[in-house]
Amino acid sequence: MTDSSVLPNHPIVAPNTEASTAAFHVMQTSVNIFNIDVKPAANIQYGVLVSSMRVHVSSVNVDAGDKIWGAGMRLGSWNTISHSSVTAIDAHGFYLSGSTNSAISYSSAANNAASGSKYGLYLNKSSSNTIANCFISSGAYLSGTVSDFNTISQSTLTSDSSIYAFYTDSDSNTLTGSYIAQGQNGGDTVNLDGADYNAISQSTITSA
Repeated sequence: MTDSSVLPNHPIVAPNTEASTAAFHVMQTSVNIFNIDVKPAANIQYGVLVSSMRVHVSSVNVDAGDKIWGAGMRLGSWNTISHSSVTAIDAHGFYLSGSTNSAISYSSAANNAASGSKYGLYLNKSSSNTIANCFISSGAYLSGTVSDFNTISQSTLTSDSSIYAFYTDSDSNTLTGSYIAQGQNGGDTVNLDGADYNAISQSTITSA
């Protein structure tokens, strides 16, 4: 185990004007963002906003507090996030809105969504993505009825509110090798509302 006390500090990006859309807004392909902490000082919509392909985000930590109202990280198609984290109060953690093929691994997202409509992981009409070895609190929602063929594996999905730990209204998604739990302040753990051909396997589902 590495002693975190000897690790170098990350540089901090702290947008201080509400005119900023995001701390990072990437619109070029083949960009890498490594070893950065985002901690906004003013209200902004996103910590990291990626609208181009082939962007890799690694070891980036977004401490949103109550300053981010959209999502800690929002990605398009063919992007990756690894070894990163988002902590928010009332914003999505990871938001995938591109059409296809993004990946999140070894990362975490947590929020305390007072509105009951913000998720740790939110896929909006986004298909064929992979989420592996992640810890997601405030639930995962695969939405838009066409967030199909996604895979979540070896991950933990939790909620302790009206938000389901896992919710999809889309088809042909796979949840495997994972732990899905709803706390005592919440309702149902899993909701497959009008969703077909989804598979949950080798997983544990609990509810208080």
